[in-house]
Amino acid sequence: KLATLYETDNTAFIFPLYEVEPRPVGFYPVKAQTVQHLIYDNQDYFKFMFSSGAVTLPKDEVGILNKFNYRSDFYGASNSAINPTLDLINANNQGIIEGVKNSASLRFIAKLATVLQPKDLTAERKRLVEDNLGADNNGGVFLADAKYDDIKQITSEPFTVNAAQMREIEESVFTYFGTNKNILQNKFTPDEWSAYYEGKIEPFAIQASLTHTSMKFTDKELAYGNKIIFTANRLQYESTATKLNAITSLFDRGMLTQNQAADIMQ
Repeated sequence: KLATLYETDNTAFIFPLYEVEPRPVGFYPVKAQTVQHLIYDNQDYFKFMFSSGAVTLPKDEVGILNKFNYRSDFYGASNSAINPTLDLINANNQGIIEGVKNSASLRFIAKLATVLQPKDLTAERKRLVEDNLGADNNGGVFLADAKYDDIKQITSEPFTVNAAQMREIEESVFTYFGTNKNILQNKFTPDEWSAYYEGKIEPFAIQASLTHTSMKFTDKELAYGNKIIFTANRLQYESTATKLNAITSLFDRGMLTQNQAADIMQ
């Protein structure tokens, strides 16, 4: 939830949970739209609003993860920069939907060789449709008599972005959010996963670690080296061959125990 709020709103507030103060028993991510920044006696406070009421805490007790800090010291800018690209993708999808709808129906333009009264014209159009486009015409043959000078079928082909352009548009979205199709579709290689971890996951983990650490510990406790670390064993996502090479190399050098090697192999 913390990562989702961070990516969606570019700001994630963390609320400490207490049973008996001042020892927190947990942390809870709060959606940024439910938070107000207040200043009282030259001190910063945050007011968290919930359906059941409100809680106000001093800034030092609140964790804040954010990015795209520009106009505010506490809130990250919105993701509106990506909206034009997302609108383009949506417009293309709507074009595909309309194309499917139009392809399911037949459209014709018929030019009469004679002049008819409006009521006769309506009756003739109805007759032409019933005779040629009804369910009874299972042979697929369109017939018209001499009163028609010309009949043409109209095909609707709505414009859609071609495959190459669509890939460029998708890449713009992937670039903005720092990911790629192989990661989203779980087709990544060990090298691709390592790059994604280093560039996307690890920076978030470091930021979350620093934020939770500053929330939980006093300056004195920090001086003794207390800290909270968010991490992941990247080897568990590697291929079996890569795991085997790492285990063999590290075990021979005495840097791994049998249990640690078993843990890498899960």
